[in-house]
Amino acid sequence: LSYILDVHVYYLNRDADYTEEVGDLGDGTQLYTYWEKEDTFKVNITTIDSINSRTIRQEIYPFSSFGKAEKTRVRNFDLLKEGFPSPPKRNPVLISPNNRFQLRQVISGINNYLYLKDVPEKSEELISSSKRKISDARWSDDGNYLFVITENKITARPSKKTEPTGELIVIDAKQKKRVMTFGGFRFANLLVQGNFLFFDERLNEMSQIGIYDFELNKFYHTISIPGGCGLFNMPM
Repeated sequence: LSYILDVHVYYLNRDADYTEEVGDLGDGTQLYTYWEKEDTFKVNITTIDSINSRTIRQEIYPFSSFGKAEKTRVRNFDLLKEGFPSPPKRNPVLISPNNRFQLRQVISGINNYLYLKDVPEKSEELISSSKRKISDARWSDDGNYLFVITENKITARPSKKTEPTGELIVIDAKQKKRVMTFGGFRFANLLVQGNFLFFDERLNEMSQIGIYDFELNKFYHTISIPGGCGLFNMPM
């Protein structure tokens, strides 16, 4: 198993341009973070019990949106009976923030068809079709752009396990058309900031972050460092 050393949590106040350390969580074998609600940020750190190695201990640290630490919760798992705990799955967001558009997936045999519905116009357009299934979908803040990740199934071979790849599809919802498709990697962790889309690109032992300007329809930059990097997590 991988091991993470010396975990610290910082509160960033962008308006005042300062940071403050709000938590020193120690070491662990797994670390992930998420917003449970708009005002509650959680950090989960998992360790293996030093006495009984089949006991997995998970500590959940909640913080308010102002950086205040709240009551810690502890959960124990039996590694042999329950397996290693997994981070919560990201569910695709199918309805745009402005409630105008809705993504609909229709599965017919081995094919998956992506339809974009315009609710006020009461119309629907076929945007894309493939044999891959949707694993994630996110929108721009104004709801005018949709970003969809599709992924192949993992296929096992006698000698090795094939790395799953997929596509990142960029859709202009107002124009009701696909404007860009990225391929060749396993994509994950979509993050929209302003007119930039950040996403993880992974393949075999490589893990890097891509940055795409969707308003200009231009790939902006790739963040790549020794040992790999990721937006929310690193592949194991």
